[in-house]
Amino acid sequence: MGFSSLLQIIAMGGFVIGAIGIALVVTAVSQNKPVRGGILMSIIGFVAGVLFMIVGSGLLEVGPTQVAVIFNQVTGNLETPRRSGISVIIPGVQQVTLYPIGQQEYTMSGLAEEGSRQGNDAVEARSIDGQSVQMDVTILFRIDPATVNTIHLDWSATPGGYGESL
Repeated sequence: MGFSSLLQIIAMGGFVIGAIGIALVVTAVSQNKPVRGGILMSIIGFVAGVLFMIVGSGLLEVGPTQVAVIFNQVTGNLETPRRSGISVIIPGVQQVTLYPIGQQEYTMSGLAEEGSRQGNDAVEARSIDGQSVQMDVTILFRIDPATVNTIHLDWSATPGGYGESL
């Protein structure tokens, strides 16, 4: 659980306290008792809930094996990619896409059970004498954090793009 998730949980607790305060006000009114404590509890609960929700949604957590591409929807520009750590973003203005930068592999195999894609996706080639040869190939790759904005521009528009949008 990350720091922003913790803030979101605290925000939810604030909203629950606000709802309990409203219940106390309703109960006090029905019993002709003072409602001051319930009103104060509900106001503090709802204000705390809204504040923690805004702060929690404005924090971006990037893991050690990730890089974040940030698209500013107002200016239409890609900002400098963010590396691991916690960053402040403007919710609703900045759109975040996370890309893994650790070593990954893609296997193309003739067997249906091997590789990330089901079915036969082996590489087929022709030999010098014209015979068809199928090869199982595993490609090891990683995304260079310095060029992640270019990768985002080239691949994010394709269906089933590579990054994970937040």
